[in-house]
Amino acid sequence: MDAQTPSGDPEAAVESQLAELSSKLIAEGATAERLGTETVERPDDEAPESLGGAVTRGASLAGGGFVITQLLTFGVYLALARLATPADFGRF
Repeated sequence: MDAQTPSGDPEAAVESQLAELSSKLIAEGATAERLGTETVERPDDEAPESLGGAVTRGASLAGGGFVITQLLTFGVYLALARLATPADFGRF
């Protein structure tokens, strides 16, 4: 992009062009359909998910993942312990 401000900063030129375009779109009352972006419509009878529900679901998924990881790690350690011989540990 060759646009530059009088100070010669190309980033400042892009920022000013973006600000100008944004103000034009706001003044024209641009909608998502006019901008060519997709909108997701939610049926009126379906309420958005509560924050508490999202946090609970996320925490349970994270906790479940942790438990599964620990069980897999324990299983690998058991397999390695079964394969090891006393000679692998040396003399005590």
